Amino acid sequence: MMNRWIFGIFAFLVTFADASLASERSACADEPAPDVVSEPAPPRPAAARVAVGAGALTMPEYPGAAHTRILPLPFIDAHVGPLYLSTLKGIGLELGEGILYGGTSVYVDIGRNESSDPARLAGRGDIGLAADPRVYLGLRHALGTMALAHVETSLHRHLGGSDAFLADASAGVSLSLGRRQWTLDGSASTTWMDARYARTFFDVQGSGLRDVTISVFASYAINERWSVGALARVGVLVGDAGSSPVVATRLQPSTVTFLRYDFR
Repeated sequence: MMNRWIFGIFAFLVTFADASLASERSACADEPAPDVVSEPAPPRPAAARVAVGAGALTMPEYPGAAHTRILPLPFIDAHVGPLYLSTLKGIGLELGEGILYGGTSVYVDIGRNESSDPARLAGRGDIGLAADPRVYLGLRHALGTMALAHVETSLHRHLGGSDAFLADASAGVSLSLGRRQWTLDGSASTTWMDARYARTFFDVQGSGLRDVTISVFASYAINERWSVGALARVGVLVGDAGSSPVVATRLQPSTVTFLRYDFR
Protein backbone atom coordinates (compact mmCIF):
# COMPACT_ATOMS: atom_id res chain seq x y z
CA MET A 1 0.00 0.00 0.00
CA MET A 2 2.86 2.37 0.80
CA ASN A 3 4.44 1.65 -2.58
CA ARG A 4 1.15 2.36 -4.40
CA TRP A 5 0.83 5.71 -2.61
CA ILE A 6 4.44 6.71 -3.37
CA PHE A 7 4.26 5.85 -7.04
CA GLY A 8 0.83 7.46 -7.37
CA ILE A 9 2.27 10.72 -6.07
CA PHE A 10 5.23 10.32 -8.44
CA ALA A 11 2.94 9.90 -11.45
CA PHE A 12 0.96 12.97 -10.41
CA LEU A 13 4.15 15.00 -10.15
CA VAL A 14 5.34 14.03 -13.63
CA THR A 15 2.05 15.32 -15.04
CA PHE A 16 2.25 18.41 -12.83
CA ALA A 17 5.84 19.15 -13.85
CA ASP A 18 5.16 18.70 -17.58
CA ALA A 19 2.16 21.01 -17.43
CA SER A 20 3.98 23.67 -15.41
CA LEU A 21 7.05 23.70 -17.62
CA ALA A 22 4.99 23.67 -20.80
CA SER A 23 2.99 26.62 -19.50
CA GLU A 24 6.20 28.47 -18.73
CA ARG A 25 7.60 27.84 -22.24
CA SER A 26 4.30 28.88 -23.82
CA ALA A 27 4.25 32.12 -21.85
CA CYS A 28 7.75 32.95 -23.04
CA ALA A 29 6.92 32.13 -26.68
CA ASP A 30 3.76 34.27 -26.70
CA GLU A 31 5.37 37.26 -25.03
CA PRO A 32 5.84 40.14 -27.55
CA ALA A 33 9.23 41.66 -28.23
CA PRO A 34 10.05 44.48 -25.79
CA ASP A 35 9.19 48.04 -26.90
CA VAL A 36 11.10 50.93 -25.38
CA VAL A 37 7.96 53.15 -25.34
CA SER A 38 5.48 50.57 -24.06
CA GLU A 39 4.14 50.41 -20.52
CA PRO A 40 5.88 47.96 -18.17
CA ALA A 41 4.40 44.48 -18.43
CA PRO A 42 2.35 43.31 -15.41
CA PRO A 43 4.18 40.90 -13.11
CA ARG A 44 3.95 37.29 -14.24
CA PRO A 45 2.81 34.51 -11.93
CA ALA A 46 5.53 32.81 -9.92
CA ALA A 47 7.43 30.29 -12.05
CA ALA A 48 7.25 26.62 -11.19
CA ARG A 49 10.28 25.06 -9.54
CA VAL A 50 10.39 21.32 -9.98
CA ALA A 51 12.91 18.67 -8.94
CA VAL A 52 12.53 14.92 -9.31
CA GLY A 53 14.75 11.98 -8.50
CA ALA A 54 14.99 8.63 -6.81
CA GLY A 55 16.02 7.36 -3.43
CA ALA A 56 15.34 4.94 -0.62
CA LEU A 57 13.56 5.04 2.73
CA THR A 58 14.41 2.99 5.80
CA MET A 59 12.10 3.02 8.81
CA PRO A 60 10.84 0.76 11.62
CA GLU A 61 8.10 -1.68 10.65
CA TYR A 62 5.85 0.16 13.14
CA PRO A 63 6.39 2.57 16.07
CA GLY A 64 8.42 0.52 18.55
CA ALA A 65 9.50 -2.21 16.13
CA ALA A 66 12.99 -3.67 16.21
CA HIS A 67 12.88 -4.63 12.52
CA THR A 68 13.47 -2.14 9.69
CA ARG A 69 11.79 -1.96 6.31
CA ILE A 70 13.52 -0.60 3.18
CA LEU A 71 11.39 0.98 0.44
CA PRO A 72 12.18 2.63 -2.91
CA LEU A 73 11.27 6.30 -2.79
CA PRO A 74 10.68 8.55 -5.81
CA PHE A 75 11.95 12.01 -4.84
CA ILE A 76 9.63 14.96 -5.48
CA ASP A 77 10.08 18.67 -4.73
CA ALA A 78 7.74 20.96 -6.71
CA HIS A 79 6.71 24.55 -5.92
CA VAL A 80 4.34 26.98 -7.63
CA GLY A 81 4.09 30.15 -5.59
CA PRO A 82 3.02 29.12 -2.07
CA LEU A 83 1.94 25.63 -3.15
CA TYR A 84 4.25 22.65 -2.88
CA LEU A 85 4.38 18.90 -3.44
CA SER A 86 7.25 17.22 -1.61
CA THR A 87 8.42 13.76 -0.67
CA LEU A 88 9.63 15.11 2.67
CA LYS A 89 6.75 17.53 3.46
CA GLY A 90 3.68 16.20 1.61
CA ILE A 91 1.20 18.36 -0.32
CA GLY A 92 0.65 21.80 1.12
CA LEU A 93 0.66 25.58 1.13
CA GLU A 94 3.11 27.84 2.96
CA LEU A 95 2.88 31.59 3.46
CA GLY A 96 5.48 34.02 4.78
CA GLU A 97 8.98 34.78 3.53
CA GLY A 98 10.25 36.77 6.51
CA ILE A 99 10.70 35.87 10.16
CA LEU A 100 7.20 34.42 10.59
CA TYR A 101 5.81 31.68 8.34
CA GLY A 102 3.00 29.16 8.48
CA GLY A 103 0.99 26.79 6.39
CA THR A 104 -0.96 23.61 6.04
CA SER A 105 -0.09 20.27 4.50
CA VAL A 106 -1.35 16.72 4.07
CA TYR A 107 0.89 13.70 4.41
CA VAL A 108 0.11 10.05 5.11
CA ASP A 109 0.47 7.66 8.04
CA ILE A 110 0.93 4.07 6.88
CA GLY A 111 -0.53 2.50 10.02
CA ARG A 112 0.55 -0.94 11.20
CA ASN A 113 0.05 -4.59 10.26
CA GLU A 114 -0.40 -7.23 12.94
CA SER A 115 1.82 -9.53 10.88
CA SER A 116 4.81 -7.16 11.36
CA ASP A 117 5.44 -8.76 14.77
CA PRO A 118 2.97 -11.57 15.53
CA ALA A 119 4.45 -12.21 18.97
CA ARG A 120 3.81 -8.64 20.21
CA LEU A 121 0.87 -7.58 18.07
CA ALA A 122 -1.23 -10.77 18.11
CA GLY A 123 -4.89 -9.94 18.69
CA ARG A 124 -4.38 -6.19 18.41
CA GLY A 125 -5.43 -5.99 14.77
CA ASP A 126 -4.21 -3.92 11.85
CA ILE A 127 -4.20 -0.10 11.86
CA GLY A 128 -5.17 1.24 8.47
CA LEU A 129 -3.67 3.92 6.25
CA ALA A 130 -4.61 7.46 7.31
CA ALA A 131 -4.45 10.92 5.79
CA ASP A 132 -2.44 13.20 8.06
CA PRO A 133 -3.46 16.87 7.56
CA ARG A 134 -1.65 19.46 9.68
CA VAL A 135 -1.31 23.16 10.32
CA TYR A 136 2.05 24.61 11.32
CA LEU A 137 3.61 27.90 12.40
CA GLY A 138 7.28 28.78 12.62
CA LEU A 139 9.90 31.46 13.19
CA ARG A 140 13.27 31.79 11.45
CA HIS A 141 16.15 34.19 11.98
CA ALA A 142 19.37 34.64 10.02
CA LEU A 143 22.62 34.11 11.93
CA GLY A 144 25.05 35.94 9.69
CA THR A 145 25.14 35.11 5.98
CA MET A 146 25.45 31.32 6.14
CA ALA A 147 23.20 30.17 9.00
CA LEU A 148 19.49 30.24 9.76
CA ALA A 149 17.89 29.34 13.08
CA HIS A 150 14.31 28.04 13.06
CA VAL A 151 11.62 26.87 15.46
CA GLU A 152 8.30 25.31 14.45
CA THR A 153 5.19 23.83 15.99
CA SER A 154 2.35 21.90 14.35
CA LEU A 155 -0.94 20.21 15.15
CA HIS A 156 -2.19 17.28 13.07
CA ARG A 157 -5.06 14.81 12.99
CA HIS A 158 -5.18 11.32 11.54
CA LEU A 159 -8.21 10.88 9.30
CA GLY A 160 -8.55 7.11 9.43
CA GLY A 161 -6.22 4.74 11.24
CA SER A 162 -6.10 5.91 14.86
CA ASP A 163 -8.29 9.03 14.26
CA ALA A 164 -5.98 10.74 16.75
CA PHE A 165 -4.52 14.19 17.37
CA LEU A 166 -0.76 14.79 17.62
CA ALA A 167 1.34 17.91 18.16
CA ASP A 168 5.00 18.50 17.27
CA ALA A 169 7.60 21.08 18.28
CA SER A 170 11.09 21.43 16.80
CA ALA A 171 14.11 23.75 16.78
CA GLY A 172 17.23 23.70 14.65
CA VAL A 173 19.86 25.46 12.56
CA SER A 174 20.48 25.35 8.77
CA LEU A 175 23.88 26.09 7.19
CA SER A 176 25.00 26.85 3.61
CA LEU A 177 28.70 26.09 3.06
CA GLY A 178 31.26 25.92 0.28
CA ARG A 179 29.68 28.52 -2.02
CA ARG A 180 26.31 26.90 -1.32
CA GLN A 181 27.42 23.48 -2.54
CA TRP A 182 26.64 22.05 0.90
CA THR A 183 23.37 22.50 2.78
CA LEU A 184 23.27 21.15 6.32
CA ASP A 185 20.46 21.15 8.86
CA GLY A 186 20.30 19.82 12.39
CA SER A 187 17.21 19.84 14.61
CA ALA A 188 15.64 18.39 17.73
CA SER A 189 11.91 17.67 18.02
CA THR A 190 9.30 16.05 20.20
CA THR A 191 5.79 14.71 19.55
CA TRP A 192 2.80 14.74 21.90
CA MET A 193 0.08 12.08 21.41
CA ASP A 194 -3.50 12.09 22.61
CA ALA A 195 -5.14 9.21 24.49
CA ARG A 196 -6.68 7.73 21.33
CA TYR A 197 -3.26 7.44 19.62
CA ALA A 198 -1.69 5.99 22.79
CA ARG A 199 -4.40 3.35 23.05
CA THR A 200 -4.40 2.46 19.33
CA PHE A 201 -0.64 2.24 18.69
CA PHE A 202 0.78 1.40 22.12
CA ASP A 203 -2.10 -0.21 24.03
CA VAL A 204 -1.62 2.20 26.95
CA GLN A 205 -3.96 4.68 28.61
CA GLY A 206 -3.62 8.45 28.74
CA SER A 207 -1.93 11.12 26.65
CA GLY A 208 1.64 12.42 26.82
CA LEU A 209 4.95 12.73 25.01
CA ARG A 210 5.57 9.99 22.45
CA ASP A 211 9.21 10.57 21.54
CA VAL A 212 12.23 12.84 21.35
CA THR A 213 14.01 12.91 17.98
CA ILE A 214 17.29 14.24 16.59
CA SER A 215 17.40 14.87 12.81
CA VAL A 216 20.32 15.68 10.50
CA PHE A 217 19.91 16.63 6.83
CA ALA A 218 22.75 17.10 4.31
CA SER A 219 22.63 17.96 0.61
CA TYR A 220 25.52 18.40 -1.85
CA ALA A 221 25.10 20.22 -5.19
CA ILE A 222 27.13 18.32 -7.81
CA ASN A 223 26.36 21.04 -10.36
CA GLU A 224 23.52 23.46 -11.14
CA ARG A 225 21.02 20.67 -11.76
CA TRP A 226 22.16 17.51 -9.95
CA SER A 227 22.45 17.04 -6.19
CA VAL A 228 22.51 14.24 -3.65
CA GLY A 229 21.14 14.28 -0.14
CA ALA A 230 20.35 12.31 2.97
CA LEU A 231 18.11 12.73 6.00
CA ALA A 232 18.80 10.71 9.16
CA ARG A 233 16.55 10.64 12.22
CA VAL A 234 17.02 8.91 15.54
CA GLY A 235 14.00 8.94 17.83
CA VAL A 236 13.61 7.58 21.35
CA LEU A 237 10.17 6.54 22.60
CA VAL A 238 9.53 8.00 26.05
CA GLY A 239 6.99 7.75 28.86
CA ASP A 240 4.11 5.31 28.46
CA ALA A 241 4.95 4.83 24.78
CA GLY A 242 8.45 3.63 25.64
CA SER A 243 7.19 1.16 28.24
CA SER A 244 4.37 -0.21 26.06
CA PRO A 245 4.08 -4.02 25.71
CA VAL A 246 4.12 -3.69 21.88
CA VAL A 247 7.50 -1.89 21.89
CA ALA A 248 10.50 -4.10 21.11
CA THR A 249 12.99 -1.21 21.29
CA ARG A 250 12.69 2.44 22.24
CA LEU A 251 15.32 3.49 19.69
CA GLN A 252 13.65 4.35 16.36
CA PRO A 253 16.07 5.25 13.50
CA SER A 254 15.01 6.16 9.97
CA THR A 255 16.76 7.49 6.86
CA VAL A 256 15.97 8.99 3.47
CA THR A 257 18.64 9.11 0.74
CA PHE A 258 18.12 10.57 -2.73
CA LEU A 259 19.55 11.79 -6.02
CA ARG A 260 17.67 14.77 -7.49
CA TYR A 261 17.53 16.69 -10.76
CA ASP A 262 16.32 20.32 -10.85
CA PHE A 263 14.41 21.68 -13.84
CA ARG A 264 15.54 25.31 -13.93
